[in-house]
Amino acid sequence: MIIKIMPHFLYMSSMSKEFSRKLKEDKPVVAICYDFDKTLSPDDMQAQGYIQSVEYEVKSFWQESNGLAEENDMDQNLAYMFTMLRTSHGRFVFNRKALRDYGA
Repeated sequence: MIIKIMPHFLYMSSMSKEFSRKLKEDKPVVAICYDFDKTLSPDDMQAQGYIQSVEYEVKSFWQESNGLAEENDMDQNLAYMFTMLRTSHGRFVFNRKALRDYGA
């Protein structure tokens, strides 16, 4: 039996537990794992350096994000993702160094 971890890119055989990396054309594949419910992190993952990196106070970020959700009858997860995107514009570069700095 083969378990697809990521469609078309990474497969794991449940018997051998060996991984076989597949490439899509000649481009590398990036997978981002994120803890949405604090099972891996004692606090919101956004507060583990991301919010501070875009020069926000954690409490202010959540007030703004939750206010956005409430004012627009919006899902809180989507509101904080939108707030992350908006507050990072021009302040954060997503590259290999940034991934390493965040523990990748």
